[in-house]
Amino acid sequence: SLIAKPNDFVTLITEGLIAGDSGELALSMRSTVAVPEALVAYLAWGDGSRPLETMAAEGDLWQVGISLMGPTETASLQLIPDQEVSMYALLPPTPCSANASTTSTSNPAADRLQLYPNPFTNQITLEVEGLQGNSTELSIYGSTGQLVQQQRLELRSGRISLPTQHLPSGTYLLRLTNAGGVSTMKMVKR
Repeated sequence: SLIAKPNDFVTLITEGLIAGDSGELALSMRSTVAVPEALVAYLAWGDGSRPLETMAAEGDLWQVGISLMGPTETASLQLIPDQEVSMYALLPPTPCSANASTTSTSNPAADRLQLYPNPFTNQITLEVEGLQGNSTELSIYGSTGQLVQQQRLELRSGRISLPTQHLPSGTYLLRLTNAGGVSTMKMVKR
């Protein structure tokens, strides 16, 4: 067991401890997990056993039935911050960098990025300024990490309307990638 003080950062190297195809990881404030209030964080992936899933859901850390694929060399499980319920997505790894913001990385793809309306229904508008490079890839990922929409942008600044009627209600991650870096933003469909 490990004891950490408030605001301590902890990196778990689980190689050899947790199977990549399925698993469950729970962080607790106590040495035993008997009540939902003891859980601090919870994550499960694959189709394996999930003995703590119901307790994590009771503690508003998880939603029962979420199905994430296991991490791979090209995709890692990442927490999407600032959610009412903890949400994870399977996204390209961000080695040695905290996934602390869903609006940009330390090397953003754009000087300014805005989505509206957010939450949205059948269409969302993306307004960008100062896209880096000549070409930018726009990707939209669902909450389980699946790529649901992708297109190439050939502009530096402007407004783009994205049709979204084919997307079911839920939380998505919009990701812009170009020679300058990566910018991401959370979007919610009602």
